[in-house]
Amino acid sequence: MDSKDANLAEQGYLEFGRCLSRLSGGRQWKAGNFSVFVTPENTWYTRVCDLSPDPGGENALVRHLITGARDGSLPNTVVCTREVVGEVLERELRNAGYEPWKEQTGMLLDLPSFSCAARHPQVGAVSTEELAEWIKTMMVSFGKQDGADAMRALYQAGTGRFYAARENGRIVGTILLWVDGPYAGLHELGVLPGCRGSHLATGLMRAALADARELGCTVGVLQASQMGRPIYERLGWRAVSTILHWKLNER
Repeated sequence: MDSKDANLAEQGYLEFGRCLSRLSGGRQWKAGNFSVFVTPENTWYTRVCDLSPDPGGENALVRHLITGARDGSLPNTVVCTREVVGEVLERELRNAGYEPWKEQTGMLLDLPSFSCAARHPQVGAVSTEELAEWIKTMMVSFGKQDGADAMRALYQAGTGRFYAARENGRIVGTILLWVDGPYAGLHELGVLPGCRGSHLATGLMRAALADARELGCTVGVLQASQMGRPIYERLGWRAVSTILHWKLNER
């Protein structure tokens, strides 16, 4: 995969991750050329990013991550993009006892060429009164245990746009749009298991991207699961990076 496109996807996610970390009370710091922050998703994890042209500091960073994981000050899960952080960091993680256990795909979309079509009649913005139901639906859809407080904080800060798909008066699908300059980041796109297959997810995506385009965004960014990747590719998204979740094995 092209490292330039991988960097675009990383840049499109970076400010969202930092904001989520800040609103959740997570730690953030610089380690050599790496930007590191702790944020909740299912369970808390440490995200490592590197947009600098020169590598360096991998060994010291991994030692810090291990020390934090062992004393409880940092999660035991580290997430990073292979094409961005490089082979040296991956090798240091393996040597230290980390093992990859989950893989996602960073994806980009050329927003000006994407057809947003007509808005789905069951999809719309989320009111303050609906926020608690939106969060509950999102967490059930993804099987999450953490992140509710961060979503409430994002909504109250007005830094994200929340959309819902409704069926018989209840929220059955969710998506969050994060706008950062030219980037339109899509997050928490999910539909309850019993309501999948009715194009609600596509309707949610089109609604968010239509607004993003009106706001001047030109690049769509998301992180897809292995199951979701083929669906996004059929809609015109391109796979540009591999996002690995590493867990410290203390055997």
